[in-house]
Amino acid sequence: MKRINARLLARASHAVNALLLAVYLYTSLGDAPGFQELIRTAVFPALVVTGLVLWLLPSRRAWPGYNAAGPSQSLSIKEISQ
Repeated sequence: MKRINARLLARASHAVNALLLAVYLYTSLGDAPGFQELIRTAVFPALVVTGLVLWLLPSRRAWPGYNAAGPSQSLSIKEISQ
């Protein structure tokens, strides 16, 4: 999967999960036991994971050895710290 497609998928998933969390917090559906379990076991963990992906993935391009073009063009630690 291309990086842009992965980012779009993560953004869409994050938005849907945030919408479900808002419905849980601001409507009477939050009292339904099945919906509470869905939020606790699926929505909230997915929201955390997609948030971390959106936060950390752009900076991962600067990690040593992570370059789509190959290892010959990867950055060294000296280049990252400058």
